[in-house]
Amino acid sequence: MAHYSDGNVETKYLDPKSFIDGQRAVFELPSHHMAILPNLRLLNVGVASANAGRLYNRLIGVDSLIKNIRLLDGRTELSKSRNYQLWKGFVNQNVKNTQAISKKSYKTLGQVGLMKNPVTELLTYLPPMLGTNTANSTTNSGDIDLRDALPLLKNITHLPSDIFQNLKIEIEFTTVLTDQILNEENDTVNSQVIPTLAMDVIDNPKIVEGMRKNFNNVAWLEIEHDQVLFPQSANNGAVGDQNVVQENNTQLDGFKNKRVNRMLMVKEDPVEANYRAVGAGTTIDGFGKYGSVGVRDEALQVRLNGRNVLPRNGLVGDNERLAMVVDTYGDCFSYPGANNASVNATEILVDGNRFNANLSYNAFHIADKVMNLQINHKRTGEQRGGQPQFSTNALNVHFFAEVQKILLIGKGSYTVQYIQ
Repeated sequence: MAHYSDGNVETKYLDPKSFIDGQRAVFELPSHHMAILPNLRLLNVGVASANAGRLYNRLIGVDSLIKNIRLLDGRTELSKSRNYQLWKGFVNQNVKNTQAISKKSYKTLGQVGLMKNPVTELLTYLPPMLGTNTANSTTNSGDIDLRDALPLLKNITHLPSDIFQNLKIEIEFTTVLTDQILNEENDTVNSQVIPTLAMDVIDNPKIVEGMRKNFNNVAWLEIEHDQVLFPQSANNGAVGDQNVVQENNTQLDGFKNKRVNRMLMVKEDPVEANYRAVGAGTTIDGFGKYGSVGVRDEALQVRLNGRNVLPRNGLVGDNERLAMVVDTYGDCFSYPGANNASVNATEILVDGNRFNANLSYNAFHIADKVMNLQINHKRTGEQRGGQPQFSTNALNVHFFAEVQKILLIGKGSYTVQYIQ
């Protein structure tokens, strides 16, 4: 915006109105006559640990501390992100490799992006890795752009405080080590750093009034969530599972009567120990639980309002699924074996087999109003052996959908509703 170059923008830093270490923070935004710009940032996100030098979650860094986040005006929910860690896992790899290294990982203290090691000639994450320390005053912390968490902020020009008079941001945190906030679970979290909210505001009455007069209805794509269970294979990876096709037909009701654009499918193993080497040890394998688990010979068909969304037999191959993700959402950071456990990645990546089938996403376009949405999902069983291997475990299958919403502005009032 032009306002950034004319001296009318002031940055304010807010401490939380209430804060419970490892659980919750509430920020109350100013309510007097001003324009709050949408580039809200959460600063100083991090923890202190008993042992110094512990690295944050590889895929999402300090974002791993946030479970859910909401933007409210009084009791009215304007925008939100549920299961934020899983959604942010996709967002952090939904960029080119160079952006993953220089932007995403740099801000959040994650380790996404690959460079060639000049000695071993293997691909690895080379930039300096900043981890925890034993005290809040010396530990490393990261920053979070709240536009990635609250989709309304990507589409709104500003938040007029004379319309939104009781703005607040509620954040649910976790500092539980089994939530994989760090790459190593054999430790203790001493405390959480108290975060700070940074906000850019315009307080010039003349400019604010002009912006208010031009403030009109806002349409945006809210990210909403639903999930289903894909049951464990009949023999849980024993010899009887080899080459047996397992089919799971489910209906999603969370998006009924809503207009949906793009949809992302994320597969999560709810047993945290399965993200460690053969269920043992305390070091997290690869990118951990906030990626998407790979399954063997995965196939997907989606039926919307009685018709197939995907042509022919749907998505039936790993390369086809990856291509569909890129076609739907754009560039993605990837590597050989990212969505396939059968690739011998040790010849390409440092600790390559630990990263096999860590980023196995599915995506597709709906672009219609949902009356009935059915998912036909298949995988093929595999007798379990050594790592790497495809999952035969019970999986939580998460769906993140872009749902069309609109903010209707009246005289000194507003309403939030779904676009019909």
